[in-house]
Amino acid sequence: LNVTVTDKTQNATMIVEAMDSVGHVAYDTAMYSAIAIGLRTLGDSVIDFGNVVLPSTMQRQVVMTNPNDVPVTITLGPLTGDDSVFTIVTPSPVTIAGHAQQTLTFAFNPVWLGSWKSVASIQNDTMHLGSVTLIGTSSGTFSLSLDTVFVPHVGGSGTLMLSIDAAPKPINLDTVQFTVTYD
Repeated sequence: LNVTVTDKTQNATMIVEAMDSVGHVAYDTAMYSAIAIGLRTLGDSVIDFGNVVLPSTMQRQVVMTNPNDVPVTITLGPLTGDDSVFTIVTPSPVTIAGHAQQTLTFAFNPVWLGSWKSVASIQNDTMHLGSVTLIGTSSGTFSLSLDTVFVPHVGGSGTLMLSIDAAPKPINLDTVQFTVTYD
């Protein structure tokens, strides 16, 4: 019996069961350890989604290169940090052939205003092979409208109506400032 290990980057266990003609069963276990392969890492990458005006979803990709002579099967994640606004789109695990490239896709879907950062780990079952850092900011829009105020005489008063519309709602404005200029 010959067994060929095709992915030499992962640990493997093989259990062999043999039965003779009278029903006697014998078992043997063979283990393969990937630690001796000496894999080179895939490296660390950064995806900057820039600023996204809410509501919005954006996808970006990074291309990972396997510098090894053998295929590498990787697992993406888990995401750490602001993991509620980023998603790993590429199904995991992923096998990258030796000296080949693989595109990994990530999504940015914020629902609140802010600056966001998360890190996706890239690993196999024996070692950490790299990471992808995801960063982005999200902003909203708002508009102001003022009604014209008629004051019938000098020294009189009037009511100024300010309307604010925002997306997303609710919005938290730190300050609203008025400046009055006289003609």
